[in-house]
Amino acid sequence: MTKTTQRISADEAIRRLHEILEKADATPEGAKRKAEAWGQMGDIHYARRQFDLALEARREHEVPAWRALGDEKMATIALVKAADALAALGRIEEAEKLYRDEGAATFDRLGDKRAAGITRMALADLWASRGRVAEAEKMYEQQERVFDEIGEKRERAGALYRIAELMVRRGHHAGALELLETDVLAVAVELGDERWRLGILDRAADIHANLGELRRAVELRYGQVIPGYDKLGDIRARAWAELKLANDLARGGRPRDSVHLLKERVIPAFERMGLQQDLNSARTLLHTVKRQATQR
Repeated sequence: MTKTTQRISADEAIRRLHEILEKADATPEGAKRKAEAWGQMGDIHYARRQFDLALEARREHEVPAWRALGDEKMATIALVKAADALAALGRIEEAEKLYRDEGAATFDRLGDKRAAGITRMALADLWASRGRVAEAEKMYEQQERVFDEIGEKRERAGALYRIAELMVRRGHHAGALELLETDVLAVAVELGDERWRLGILDRAADIHANLGELRRAVELRYGQVIPGYDKLGDIRARAWAELKLANDLARGGRPRDSVHLLKERVIPAFERMGLQQDLNSARTLLHTVKRQATQR
């Protein structure tokens, strides 16, 4: 699906949601349809990076609708999503307050440990993105223990994944790889989540490449990641894995193979999908590899 098709589909979805809002009556069922419609509209606006519109849909419409219905949990979920939009708009203090004081605190009061933990993870993500690494890591570690206690395997693995990312930022690559390739990967395999498994392997390949372990990076991408995305039919993910493989090959002294991969597979794939930014990245790498090859 091209970006133009996605935009048309989103526009049509918003049109239909407005129709639902216009037709919904004053009954509890109608009010619930309105709340759900505003939530879906917020999701669409957020996906389109229209964060101001997403915030408006959440805070001005969805949250009051759920509160009018007496559904405090759904209202709080909407508030947390409003915090996501605030964070994306750079309104960090507002987002932090909403995550902590209205999101996590309400879920605590409702006794929903999973939702409270997920909200605190979002808060830690915000801290990590702003360079508050020590605070973020402490929060991830706390929530990892919470998720372990309540048996939430996926969320626990998500916390460990984030801890591994912070370890990479501090230069502790070996420890990060151990977490990813053992604890986190094992959960993805156990849950049968193939896309997640491939994402973990691809990230592990990134770290191996950064360590100069290019042969291992190539093995992972060529032997597991690319065939896996091919089986899933995810053309873009496969093309990006091949783009990174081309970079690994070039760094490993195989510029001819790198150029061939870029020209024959990566660039045509991005062209067919109409992904200009991805295409620019591929062409930039091709130009770099060609230039470096002529300098040898």
